Order: sequence, then C-alpha cells, then structure tokens
Amino acid sequence: MNEEKKEIIYKILGLLAAGAVVAAVAVAPGTLLALAPFLTKETRADRKRVYDVLRHAQRQQWVKVLEEEGRLSLTITKKGRRRWNQLRFDRPLGGNSWDGKWRLVIFDIHNKRKDARDALRTLLKRIGFYQLQKSVWVTPWPCHDHLAAIREMYLIPRYVQVVEAAKLECEDDLLAKFNLSR
Repeated sequence: MNEEKKEIIYKILGLLAAGAVVAAVAVAPGTLLALAPFLTKETRADRKRVYDVLRHAQRQQWVKVLEEEGRLSLTITKKGRRRWNQLRFDRPLGGNSWDGKWRLVIFDIHNKRKDARDALRTLLKRIGFYQLQKSVWVTPWPCHDHLAAIREMYLIPRYVQVVEAAKLECEDDLLAKFNLSR
C-alpha cells in the first residue's frame, strides 16, 4: 500500500478507533459523504481513492459495514484497531509547541516477557523517545494514548508507568536532542 493510501486508511481507522460513528456510508463509489468532513480537501477531491481504500479495509476485515433499519454504518474491528496502532506507531510523536513537561516512561518487565520488553523498546524508539537508561525513556510530547495502546497490545499494563516532570537534571542535553528551548 502506498503512502497516500496509508494516510487515508490511517485517518479512517483513527476516526473509528476514537469512537466516531460514521452513519449513512454507502458501499458505492462517490457516496462516502459521511466521511467527507473528516478527511482533508485533497482526499475529498478524490472520492474514488477513498472508496477503494475503504473497500480494501473492508476486505482486510479492518472495518465492518453494518445495516440497521435501512441505514448503513461503519465500525472498526479488532483487526482494524491493531492495524491502526501499527500505522500510528510508524509516526513519531510531536507537536507544534512544547508545553514544558517531560514524559518519562519507566518499566520493569520480567525476563519471561522479554519479547514484550524488546517490542516496547523498539516502539518507543520508533515514535521518538530518547533512552535515558535501559528502562527509562523520555519525550517532551504527550504520549498517554500511545502508551495505553502499547500496554494493551502487549498485555503489560502493570509494568509500564508514565511520569510527567517539569524539570530534569539532564534537561540541557534533552533540549538540544529534541531541538527545543525553554
């Protein structure tokens, strides 16, 4: 799947994962009007591409089209939620402006769950965290939603904590690392 299609499916699955109920979605080209307000102008201009991506998502069982009382609605499946998380973790955290808080992720995952520990480290690095210590990672960007999804995905909720701090001893190095200033 090319980058443009990934972006469209990311937006559709993200809306559905956030709990948006998309009603009146028909499964025919040009009638995806219920999604139009949520997509970019460029995407709205190419409804056929959105339709093709939506059909692909339906074939992959990422979304499900339901008919209730003559109305069609679109919902995300468990498989779709997993796909959305994969797409989400391909993007680094970031924002327009820093709120002055540091987010530290600390974890202590037993050797029996080494696979989950290694996967957590890989995902933290991929989304832009910086490793302070072996089991301590830091970012200046809000990350609670990402961490909740990771905890759920790897069944490690008790072993991973997020701490918000206003000041860190190594802050000057971190400001340079993340290209920020106080």
